[in-house]
Amino acid sequence: MKAYKTLQALSPTELKARLLESRKEMLKLRTQAITGTSGKSIGQLQKAKKNAARILSLLSKSEALA
Repeated sequence: MKAYKTLQALSPTELKARLLESRKEMLKLRTQAITGTSGKSIGQLQKAKKNAARILSLLSKSEALA
């Protein structure tokens, strides 16, 4: 809930920037999971996916209100 509240305070342009960062992080974590370089990457990947979903939800909500 805390992450969602902090994301709600951001503007749509900031949310889009965060979404781009999150997607880059997911790509990096996927490659680490495939190559097996980091054992923690699966959990971090799930967190990054949830964060991206939160951002997309807020973006679609703000577009629906506009």
